[in-house]
Order: sequence, then C-alpha cells, then structure tokens
Amino acid sequence: MMPRPEQKSSPDRFNQMYSELFARETPDHHVRRSHRTNVVRFPFLRFVGFTLIDVAVFLHNYYIIRSFSWDSYLQIVLITQSYAFFSWLCLYLYYDTFSMFDLGVFFFGFDVVIWTFVLHYTGGERSWLFFLMIVRVADQTYTNFTRTVNFAHFSAFCYAALLVYLRFVDHRLLFWPGELTKLFLIYATSLYISLTALTAKELRRRSVNAIRLAGRLIVELEESMKNAEEASRAKSQFLAVMSHELRTPMNSVIGFARILTKNKNKRLHKKEVTYAERILENGQHLLNVINQLLDLSKVEAGKSRIVYAMVHLDALVKKTVLQLEGDLRRTRVKLVARIPQRLTPVRTDEGKLRQILINLIGNALKFTDRGSVVVAVEADEKSGRPLRIDVVDTGP
Repeated sequence: MMPRPEQKSSPDRFNQMYSELFARETPDHHVRRSHRTNVVRFPFLRFVGFTLIDVAVFLHNYYIIRSFSWDSYLQIVLITQSYAFFSWLCLYLYYDTFSMFDLGVFFFGFDVVIWTFVLHYTGGERSWLFFLMIVRVADQTYTNFTRTVNFAHFSAFCYAALLVYLRFVDHRLLFWPGELTKLFLIYATSLYISLTALTAKELRRRSVNAIRLAGRLIVELEESMKNAEEASRAKSQFLAVMSHELRTPMNSVIGFARILTKNKNKRLHKKEVTYAERILENGQHLLNVINQLLDLSKVEAGKSRIVYAMVHLDALVKKTVLQLEGDLRRTRVKLVARIPQRLTPVRTDEGKLRQILINLIGNALKFTDRGSVVVAVEADEKSGRPLRIDVVDTGP
C-alpha cells in the first residue's frame, strides 16, 4: 500500500501563499521575466499585429482607394514581415547584452515609423488608416504616464513628418485645414488616452493595497489559528489533569458507599441503605462523566463512539429520576415518572441516553417554580416497543 502524501497544515499553506504574494522579486527573477516579455511575448504580438495590418492594407487599397497592385502589395508585406522578424532577431541576440538603451522600447517606437510608411503606401493624406498612429499610445497605458505621453508626442511627430514629406518631396497639394485637423485629432486623442494611464496606475495601487491588506489578514488569521490550537491543547491538558484529580476522590466516595450498602453490621436502617445506594449510583454516574471528559476532543472532532447495547428504559428512567430527586429543594415541584407496564428493551447507548435525560430533566427542574416535571415513556400498546420519551414541565 502506497503511503499517503503528507499534507501541509493550514498555517503552512498561508505562509506559502504569503511568500508567493509579497516576497520581493529577486534581480534574477526580474531579468528572466523581462527577457521573456520582450523576447518572446512582444515579438509574437508584433508579428500578429503586422499580419493584421497587411490584411487591412489590402482591403483599404483594393476597396476604398481602388489603387491596388500585387507587386507593390507584396513589397509592403515583405517589408512589414521582414521587420517583424528582424526586430525579434535583434531582441533575441542582444536584449540581455545591449545596455545603451532599452531595445524593447526602441522597437516600440520604430513600429510607429513603419506604420507611417504604411500610411504613405495607402495613400498618404487619403489613407483611412491614420488611426494607426494612436494604437501605440493605447497599448502603452499599462506601463506609466510618462512613457505613454512620450509616445503620444512621437506619434503626432511622425504624422507631421509624413505631411511634410508629402508636400515637399512628393509635391502633393494638401488641404492643410483638413490635414491639420487630423493631426490635432491624433495628438488630442493620444493625450486623452495617456490620461487613462493615470487611472490604470491608481487601480494598480489600489490592487496592491488590497492584496497587502489580504496578506495582513492572512497573517492575523494564521496567528488566530495558532492561538486557537494552543487554547485547545491547554483545554485538553486541563481536562486530563482535572479528570485525574476528580477521579481519585470519586473512587473513594464510591468505595465507601459500596461498603455502606452492604450493611454488614446491620446498623443502618433500610432507608439509610437506600440513601447509600443512591450515593453509589450517582457516584458511579459522575465517575462515568469524568471519564468521558477525556473523550471531549473526540466529540468535537465528530469521532465520538456510540456503544450500543440492549437497554431497559423502565429501569433507566427510574434510576435517572431517583438520581435527580436530590435536586428538589422546593416542595412545590414534583418529579414524576410515568412508565408503561410492558416495555421491550431498546438498542441504544445507555450512557449517552442517560446523560440526555439528565440534561432535559435538570433544565426542567431549574426553570420550574411550582407544579411538576413529568418524565413519560410512550410505547406501542400491542408490542410494547418504546416510541418516545417526553419531559414535560409546568415552567415558563
């Protein structure tokens, strides 16, 4: 049989969770994470992005401006895909060793230059793809406000440079009010999107604070669990000590009561012997309760063991009532047992059933000022099989 794997306790799991959430990132881990982001993730996204742009260029030139040539289109596809591969190759070879500036940010900026070239190919001032100049600003809002604003400036600068090229190199006649309006829209929209970086920063700050608060609560919960476990151990130790200390004198009481019940010298009257028998029965019951204190931890864990046996309810009820008659300090309250003449034995745990009756009858006597407390056993008239036990009092 294979051994079961050892399971971690709750405090251990909390400690591991806290370490994973709040442990400071080591320099090596930061380097590995940055390498994977810039060398694997971003180049893949760049390849996907330029593929989508190539599709957009085809649709734009073929259906919108209706100026399409397969030769020139394949050239633009070759340029964009070659750039995507070249940028990944540079990042793969030199990202960890190149220290003059961040290669990842450099290629983010050079993407905008390629997009400007795409705008020129798709008609320049007639291109409907001028919104590409806003995309880079939008996908940088997760970084920081300064970086996002810088890309907003750079995107507007690239579009302005495209307009200058179209006017003074291609010698196109531009409708300057319209082009300046587009330039303003690109710049204003980019700045507006940059402001969302501040909101993202605030959300990140709140998220971090919430996680830290959760971490503190986890630590406090761990401490509370430790205190609860210590209290449980102290309680178990207390019960063990007290059970031992109570058991010794109770055994003496039971021993002397047993001697009195034998009445060897015949000096005790019958009533006195009856009192001694009650002392013996109550002492034995109390000793049984003391012994059960040692099993309290099992009861709390749901592991209390039921000891089944055939029990005569008439004898059990009578003994319990006689035991509790000593609690009657007021003559205005009567404790009465009503038991059918014919009762068949029932299979149950005698000790636990007796304790239940003691609790119910004791509460009834405690809260009844006058009248009676009746313990009635109901049974089937034909078979004599016990059906229920009622404890009825005249209290509130």
